[in-house]
Amino acid sequence: MHIKNPEDKSLMTERQWAMKGFVKNSNAEGQTLWINKHHSMSVVYFSEQEVHKATKEELKNYWHPERQRNAQRKKEREEYRKMQEEWERQTQEQYIERLEQRNSVLEKTIHQLIAQVRLAPEHTSETIILDLETTGLDYSTDEILQVSIISGTGETLYNSYIRPLYAKSWKGAERVNHITPEMVENAPNIYQVMPEINAVLNAAKKIIGYNHDSFDMPFLKTYGAVFPEDAEIIDIMHEFSPIYGEYSEYFRNYKWQTLETCADYYGYDWGNDKAHDSLSDCRAVLFCYQAMQKK
Repeated sequence: MHIKNPEDKSLMTERQWAMKGFVKNSNAEGQTLWINKHHSMSVVYFSEQEVHKATKEELKNYWHPERQRNAQRKKEREEYRKMQEEWERQTQEQYIERLEQRNSVLEKTIHQLIAQVRLAPEHTSETIILDLETTGLDYSTDEILQVSIISGTGETLYNSYIRPLYAKSWKGAERVNHITPEMVENAPNIYQVMPEINAVLNAAKKIIGYNHDSFDMPFLKTYGAVFPEDAEIIDIMHEFSPIYGEYSEYFRNYKWQTLETCADYYGYDWGNDKAHDSLSDCRAVLFCYQAMQKK
C-alpha cells in the first residue's frame, strides 16, 4: 500500500467529493492509501473517473446517515447535560441534608454540655500522661475513638471510648487499634465528655505523651480541649529518638521510633495490655518516661 501524494488533488475521499457535489459511481472501488508518511491511518480515495455530478436526491441520501449521527450525538449530549444537572441537584440536596443532621447533633450536644459543664473530675494530678485512638491520622477530618489519661503514679484519671459524630466505619484504623463501630455505638461523643477532660487538663502542670505534641493534642484541641499555657509538654518520642540512635542521613536527624520499640528498649512488660489501646499506651509511656529519668 502506497502513501498518498499530498499534492495530488485528483484523488479525494467519498466525503470530500460529496462536499463538492459529487458521489461515487456504483462500480467504483477506489484506492486505499496511507494518508501520510507516518502510516497513522489509511483511507479509500476515488479519482475523477469514479465519481459523477450528484442529484439533490443522491446528495440527500449520502448526507442522511451523518445528519442522523449528528442528531443522535446532540440528543445524547442534551441527555448527559440533564443527567449532570440532576446529579448536581441531588448532591446539593444530600449535602444540605448532612449539614442539617450535623446541626441537629450539635444542638442536642450543646444542651447536654450545659448540664455537664460544671462537673469536676473525681481525681486530678499535676503530672498526666495522655493518649488517643482515632479513626485516622488527620485531626482536621478524622475523629476520636478513645481518650485515656493517667497520673504520674499510674492512677487512671479518665478513660472512655468515644462515639464519632460522623464516621460510620474506619477499616484502616480498626486494623491497628481493634476498635469496632459496635464497641463505641453506646459511648458518649467527644463534646459530651470534653468538660470532664478539660477539668483534668486544667489541673496539669506536666503533660507527657508519645507523639502527643503533634498528634493527640491537636486532635483534642479540634474538639475544644484547653491546655494550660504554662504546662510543661514532654514528648517521649522526641526524647527517645537520639537515645535509640538510628540516624537518617536524608533528614540529617535521628529517626522517630514507635512506642512499641521504645517499650521494648526499656524492657516493658505489657502483661495483659495490648499496644494501641490508649489506656495501655499511657501505662507504657509512663514506664518509658520513668526509665529515661533513671538513666
